[in-house]
Amino acid sequence: MKTNPSISILCVLPKALGLEMEEILPASAGYSCRQAEAAHLPAIRLTDLQFWSALPLETADVVFLSLPAETICELCEMPEGIEAFRQVRDSLPGEGAAVVGVLSDCRPGDIVQAHLLGLEGLLAHPFEGETVRRVVQQALVKNQQRRKQIFRQDKVRQLCRDLNQKRRQLRHKVDILCRDLVHSNQFLTKSVQELQRLCDFQNGLAGEFDLGYMLHKALKMIQHQIPESSTAFYLAAEKRFEAHLSGLWYDRADDIEELEKLFSETLVRMVSARQRRWLIPEAERCAELTGKQKKLLAGLSLLALPVLAEGELLGILIVYRHAREPLREGDMQRLEMYVPPLGRAVRSTYILQTHIGSL
Repeated sequence: MKTNPSISILCVLPKALGLEMEEILPASAGYSCRQAEAAHLPAIRLTDLQFWSALPLETADVVFLSLPAETICELCEMPEGIEAFRQVRDSLPGEGAAVVGVLSDCRPGDIVQAHLLGLEGLLAHPFEGETVRRVVQQALVKNQQRRKQIFRQDKVRQLCRDLNQKRRQLRHKVDILCRDLVHSNQFLTKSVQELQRLCDFQNGLAGEFDLGYMLHKALKMIQHQIPESSTAFYLAAEKRFEAHLSGLWYDRADDIEELEKLFSETLVRMVSARQRRWLIPEAERCAELTGKQKKLLAGLSLLALPVLAEGELLGILIVYRHAREPLREGDMQRLEMYVPPLGRAVRSTYILQTHIGSL
């Protein structure tokens, strides 16, 4: 509300009523009346924001609004008409003027319905000077209370929006933490399973004294870690390597000698010279193989790992299967865990076998 002691009145009334209101609220008494002639206001206009925006409400303290019985009935009969009227008033910018409904030709029931509009005051024609001035003062007080309530409601809505936003952000963070926890549990479970298999592998090889049987047993256990694969082991014997094949999923019995020779000329030679692992997802695409070797190994995916114990090369582990499901880096990492216990088993069994043979 303005600091000017003069109370600005905007009369949205028929001309005759507006002139009468000017006489009751003269400038000499501290009132400033302006006219916005409205012979008849249909209910639909009162729920239209453009109608209210066209009125000079920014400079008005109190608005006298014409509400004949016909308009009140139309508002009450409109679907959500009263609620629409309230929402339009609350959405007006600025502090908003107090609105006093001026009733004409109204019955008692119309007055009851007019109260539902949430106006700051009601006046029935004919007017009485003292009654009008009292209604104006009461309307100013009520409007100030209404604006405070609207301000508090807006503040509560903003707080609720901020709270909901923070809750959504927190829920998103909790979802991420839960997913990370699930993934961590899955990784832990997988690691424990891998360690259990590795422990079973090492326990299964412990105490063996026959080197050939131990290698056959070890290769069978390793083969189960890579589905539909075959395994081979080339045992270092002085300056050469002796083939020990097992798990013949891919090859037939009459292919053994050819595979022994082929692996000896390719994988075994290269890995023994470098003592590094070698992964060939598709043999025919390997640049380090000759054209003939690529042709012989076509359709295979191969992996070769050196088996060391205390820095000594004891042998070479080879895993192979069809290239339609090529071996990957993850397969190599999984098998690398089996190399140290295999090396220890080969060394201990070899020493035990040599010791028993010397007796």
